[in-house]
Amino acid sequence: MIKTVQIRNVNIGEKNTKMCVPLTAHDIEGIVKEAALAVEAGSDLIEWRADCYEPSGGNETLQGTLKEGLLSIRKEIGDLPLLFTLRSFEEGGSRRMSEEEYFSLNQEAISSGIPDLIDLEYTKNREQMELAISEAHNAGMKVILSQHDFLKTPSEKELMERYLGMQSLGADITKQAVMPIDSRDVFRLLSVAKRMKNECADRPFIAISMGEEGMVSRVFAEHIGSAITYAAGENASAPGQIKAAELKKLLTRLRDKGLPPQIFLIGFMGSGKTTVGKHLGLLLQHEFIDMDALIEQREQMTILRIFEMQSEEYFRELEHKTLMELSQREAVVVACGGGVVGNDYTSEKNETSLAQGKTVVFIKDTEESMFGRIAHDKTRPLAASEMRSLEEQF
Repeated sequence: MIKTVQIRNVNIGEKNTKMCVPLTAHDIEGIVKEAALAVEAGSDLIEWRADCYEPSGGNETLQGTLKEGLLSIRKEIGDLPLLFTLRSFEEGGSRRMSEEEYFSLNQEAISSGIPDLIDLEYTKNREQMELAISEAHNAGMKVILSQHDFLKTPSEKELMERYLGMQSLGADITKQAVMPIDSRDVFRLLSVAKRMKNECADRPFIAISMGEEGMVSRVFAEHIGSAITYAAGENASAPGQIKAAELKKLLTRLRDKGLPPQIFLIGFMGSGKTTVGKHLGLLLQHEFIDMDALIEQREQMTILRIFEMQSEEYFRELEHKTLMELSQREAVVVACGGGVVGNDYTSEKNETSLAQGKTVVFIKDTEESMFGRIAHDKTRPLAASEMRSLEEQF
């Protein structure tokens, strides 16, 4: 059972995921402007990324002006919760500093008594970390313990160990943000989040997959149990952040209307639609349907054989009829064939159908990656045809 965290009028960890907008400007004037825009966009809490602040004079001046920055933000955001974050360069921050400087600056923020929460990095010195957590709690502040990996997504075992380690240290909220190499990495994190939500978390947690691949973790945060999702204000503070106003609309739409009844995945052959679709179906508890596999099952022959025995035009009509049928189903994720959009026969009809209130997601990948998956796949008629043509030329 997850125990929620009450901060001012915001209850973190309840069903509704909260949206946090980071302030990344380099001066007080810019910070105040960003804060006003974040409030206007409907942010539930505001994060000051103090490592982005660049007063003249270096670290000593930063320490001396932290309180001025915090007071300026507080005046602008009113009663919204304020999160103070000093992100180190090693975890994606803008400022190089020693651990001594890191904890000294965080101590300055704690001593000011202005923030409601403080983000501390799980990788820092354990003894100093425990002291900072204790001081923050004594000052009435909540603590987010976080870890960021901009190179990879660790194994499920390591991700779980990190979350549980953060809980054992006394964090009020735990957070991990990791970089995916491909869609499998994204859904590994989402799988861990679902497990945390259902089995292991006793306090709110945050799960973020960064970059374009990981945007699904920001949009569907509520459905995996992630307590806070981060959106971009004037500038993004991490790869893959969505503009605050846009993300707020998406979150509100999903909250008010629920999950879309059908999600159609389109993209070039070999882009990963089937892999993404299977994971997305599990995540959303929707049935997953591979359109090509369904047609093969019904026709009792491969698509390549359909092309050879009938024609591409015959197959495209089968494909269109299947698309129209699946458009009437509820709670499905459909991986469309690579030629559903862009073929010479039924593309216009298919596009018209998909445009009629359907949720359509374009799966994108690099040409090299897609070609590597399909180059020697002889079950794909168009790919096989291209390969034969290449072989004839050489």
